[in-house]
Amino acid sequence: MTTTTIHKSLRSAPSIRIPAGMARLLEEVSVLLWALLNPRAVIAEVEQTRALLAQADALEARDPQRAQALRTQAARIGLR
Repeated sequence: MTTTTIHKSLRSAPSIRIPAGMARLLEEVSVLLWALLNPRAVIAEVEQTRALLAQADALEARDPQRAQALRTQAARIGLR
């Protein structure tokens, strides 16, 4: 997910001091707005996550380490 222009400008403005909690809130709002404005991207991420989890479930008995690696990869998709 990308950082918004608002968040970049708030982070780089030396004269504006924002408490850590407020900065985190602005970041969360930014991510929410991105998700609302890009529903296809969110749906694609969910589909990719589900596919990786299904592969992990299928591999669990034969290759538990690979299954765990796929689950870890799936868990990180939304954090990009």
